[in-house]
Amino acid sequence: MQDQIEVAEEAPPLRWGGESPRHSAGHRPGSFTAAAGLLSGLFASRAADPSPPADLESPLLPGGEDEEQELIEHSLEEKQWPALRGSSISARRITHRASIDQPSTPTAAGGNTPLGPAPLPFGDEARHHAAYDLLPSRETAAVVKPAAAPQAGRYTRAAVAGLVNSVIALPLQLAFAAIIFRDPFFEPMLGSLAKLVFLSSALHQLAFVALSSLPFAVGQVQDVGLIFLSAIATSVVSECGEAGWPAKDTLATVLTATTLATGIVGILVVCTGALKVAGIVQYLPLPIVGGYLAFVGFFCLAAGVSIASGVQLPTLASWQGLLTADALLKLAPALAFVLLIILVTHTVRSPFALPALLLACPLLFYAFLFAFGLTLEDAREAGWVSKPQPGDGEWQFWRAWSLYNFHDFPPSNIYWGAMPAQASKLLALYFIVAFGSSMDIAAIQADTSQDLAYDSELVTVGLSNLLTSVAGVGFSGSYIFSQTLFSLKMSVDTPLMGILLAGAELGVFMMPGNVMTYLPNWYFGGLTAWIGQDILKDWLFIAAKRISGVEYALLLATFGLVMAAGLEVGIAGGIVLAALHFAYSYSRVTMTAFTVVPSRSGLVRTFNQRTVLDMFAARITAVSLSGYMFFGSSVHVVSKVVEVAASTLDTQPHFDPDALDAAAGGGRVARQAPLAGSLPSEAALSRQYDNVAALVDRRAGSVRAQQVSKVAMALAQSPRFLILDFRRLDGLDATAARSFVTLHNKLQHMGIQLIITHITARSAYVRQLLAAQGLVLRQPTSGGDRQAEAGSLCLWFPTLDAGCQFCEERFLEVAIAHGLCPPQAVRLTLAQVLQAHLELPRCILGAAVDYSAASARLARYTTRHPLLVGEELLSLGAAAEEVFIVESGTVICLVDYALASVSSRAQLPALPADMQPHHGQRTMKCGPGSLVGELDFFLQRPRSLVAVVDEGGSAWRFSRQAWEAMAAADPASLVLLQHIVLRSTSLSAAHAMEACSSQSH
Repeated sequence: MQDQIEVAEEAPPLRWGGESPRHSAGHRPGSFTAAAGLLSGLFASRAADPSPPADLESPLLPGGEDEEQELIEHSLEEKQWPALRGSSISARRITHRASIDQPSTPTAAGGNTPLGPAPLPFGDEARHHAAYDLLPSRETAAVVKPAAAPQAGRYTRAAVAGLVNSVIALPLQLAFAAIIFRDPFFEPMLGSLAKLVFLSSALHQLAFVALSSLPFAVGQVQDVGLIFLSAIATSVVSECGEAGWPAKDTLATVLTATTLATGIVGILVVCTGALKVAGIVQYLPLPIVGGYLAFVGFFCLAAGVSIASGVQLPTLASWQGLLTADALLKLAPALAFVLLIILVTHTVRSPFALPALLLACPLLFYAFLFAFGLTLEDAREAGWVSKPQPGDGEWQFWRAWSLYNFHDFPPSNIYWGAMPAQASKLLALYFIVAFGSSMDIAAIQADTSQDLAYDSELVTVGLSNLLTSVAGVGFSGSYIFSQTLFSLKMSVDTPLMGILLAGAELGVFMMPGNVMTYLPNWYFGGLTAWIGQDILKDWLFIAAKRISGVEYALLLATFGLVMAAGLEVGIAGGIVLAALHFAYSYSRVTMTAFTVVPSRSGLVRTFNQRTVLDMFAARITAVSLSGYMFFGSSVHVVSKVVEVAASTLDTQPHFDPDALDAAAGGGRVARQAPLAGSLPSEAALSRQYDNVAALVDRRAGSVRAQQVSKVAMALAQSPRFLILDFRRLDGLDATAARSFVTLHNKLQHMGIQLIITHITARSAYVRQLLAAQGLVLRQPTSGGDRQAEAGSLCLWFPTLDAGCQFCEERFLEVAIAHGLCPPQAVRLTLAQVLQAHLELPRCILGAAVDYSAASARLARYTTRHPLLVGEELLSLGAAAEEVFIVESGTVICLVDYALASVSSRAQLPALPADMQPHHGQRTMKCGPGSLVGELDFFLQRPRSLVAVVDEGGSAWRFSRQAWEAMAAADPASLVLLQHIVLRSTSLSAAHAMEACSSQSH
């Protein structure tokens, strides 16, 4: 009666040639494909190209009422931040407002630039995505705003902000210099090297003043890269020492290495921003960055303790050297200084509190010396203040570059052999600087109303690093977000603040003498230790509440590896652990994407065939796989599929194939005799299968028992199928391919036939990979299907619909062989159409209908319409003035749901191409007895589908005038025809719901 095939248009399946599984029913091979191609061409000229639908995701379910209220209150409570000094890579910014998704902002070209990261594969660890939301993916152009009128006191505010930032920054540069040049080799020249750090910070600040779009920006040498710079310096000293190079040339090589490293990092950061690929830093896992930053905190803490106590702490074992009276005595004021800074920053809300403390502590030290009658020389002799080094008093800033000791070009005093060993540190330094800078920019964006051009600001960071490198004082730097936000809150709107800060640093750089010889060691040590404990606290304690437990374990593992094996090995080991964790987590995602889907084909058949197929529905199970299958997930997927097969298919009644083959020699009676005793009863069949009563309810006595036996035998002898749909499978590796061979063998032993469907064109290699592992996929043929069942071959179809259709035809073969339904007719008379629609099972209540007489009356209101191959029977948008009933031949209909209404067709042309809705298309194959065009006819709207003749034949045409004449002259015939339309529409609605359910998986 009705043959309608639904074809999913989402991802093009891997096509195959050969004979169609419907060939035996009289369908020409390849004709359906040609007609479908013609229909696609027709739609392409009428509507926008379809876009693939997005995968469905399960919603996040809320918790209990109290839990939700607590979460909301925690999210909305005001966070306490350090007034000025906050680590540029603080873990607390994971919950900073910058972690809130920023809205898209219009670019200069009129596009949208959303912020956000690449999706991660596992939902239970999505909490750390807030940190990655800080990282931009593309440039967001700054909105040009009219210049504000000068405000009273703007220069005063800028001057005050510059003074405060200078008081904060100057001691920090000394601490940073002590960290970078921590090796004992640098102790005699540390004062001169600290001057270079001041010059580098001043150049960073001037670059931000000139290039940044923010007049309140503060850019300095940053703590995020200190450890790698220190590692490079220490490594070069070791390399030069082993090579026997003198101290002056070793120092020149160290400065050259750090300068080149900063310059190369600057170039890479500029390229990252210019190419708008800032999101590349997202590929560095957050736990790995956190583990490294925890080590940064420990390193700074150890450096501070070492500076204050005078005890070198190169290893954990060396910390026992602190257990002396002298070391503990010198460490006590540093510890008190750290506690005082923490107390002030967390209790005093004034932004001037920390600068005042930093200025007051040295004054208190000198007051203490004066009160006890001590001099600065006494403090130096006792080890409380660094002693001046030879040449400190002769410092001349214009001769700063003499530290390079260049005499020729290329410089012969540089040990270039030490440079290749720094490549891994250089690469890690780039990722760390880019990561920290991106987080800084995002944190600043969250607190300013001005839209930042993320990539442009990243270019600014790169250029500032490049500038300092060209100047020969290359130490990596970036935005200092805490001081930048302080300047913002001070309403700084002029570059004066940055100029004053740079001027203060240049003043210290040009100042004769070593500043470090006038300040106590506990001051520098305490300041460095405070920075270290702040970072360490963030990433070892606060981060535990901000990321998942597994990620925190990765963070601790990375921290431990860096401590035990060094920077490069530790970070590489952390990345390996993160990759293994990702593989395990992704295998779990693959398991959650394992879905049992409806196994009904899109072929709408006669009602008696549909009744039979409903009974066989439990004999087929379809499973949809999605994601990427690999060695970590294949074993679990195979066991899950076998579990599904055992629970849904192996419990079905079936006979041992060997027993059937042994009984086959004795004829049908001999074959059925030994099996009859194991057949279930009618009651058992009715409980387990649908429509059993509909097939036997008209029987009585021995005839009824015989029919029940036929039903039971048909069920027991029918094949069982398990379909694996690859439509959403992104790919698989060799291990996963081999697992499908194991699955095929297990299912064969269970008597279940495996079918694979919808290998997409982009995953065409999957077929070759399966074949290479021993599982050959083949298309079905009219005579080779049994061979595919029994051998190592596996049937393969281009779509899930085609696979389900093949299984249904196998069920129908069994049903026809047992007399449960008649064979499919190629041509139907009008009387047969009426009977097929209104009987089997009976639809009309009341007296029996004389279908021959009814068809004769209906024939007076219809005309015969020839169906020519390739004819466009219905056109999209044409007037719906007739309904067709196919007598013979086939018609292919293509429905686009986005164009299914007049309003949709009117609105779609006005929408931009990137805003077009998904054009969900449904292709139906209508055979003898099918109704075509009834939906638009009764809704009285233009045609919402295209219908093209696939196989020649004929159809009955009922025009609108004929319907009106029938209503006036022959109401009884009209009622019959309306019953046909009603039942056909109801069946189409049921089929549409099944099809939509199938496509949603």
